Amino acid sequence: MLMLMLMLALTMCGNQNPLTETVESETKLSENGKPNHQFQAKYEKELMMSSIGLTFLGCNERSDEIDNTTEAAENEQLEWKRHFVS
Repeated sequence: MLMLMLMLALTMCGNQNPLTETVESETKLSENGKPNHQFQAKYEKELMMSSIGLTFLGCNERSDEIDNTTEAAENEQLEWKRHFVS
C-alpha cells in the first residue's frame, strides 16, 4: 500500500498539469473506479498541503516553501481530514 502511494505521488510530480489529467481520467473511469479516484484526488490534495512531504517524496513543486507547523495550521488540517471522513 505504501509503495502504491509513493508511486502515485512520484508520478503526480512529473505531470505538468495534473488537474487536466485528473479530469480526463475521471471521464474514462468505470463506476467501480470512481471511489478509488476520489480517494486519489483527496490524497493528492492532502499531499499538496505539505511542502516538506512533497520534498520527502522527491517532488520539487513547492521546495521554496516550508510547512506551517503552528497549532492553528494543524487544527485546520485536522478539520479538513474530519470533513473528508464524514
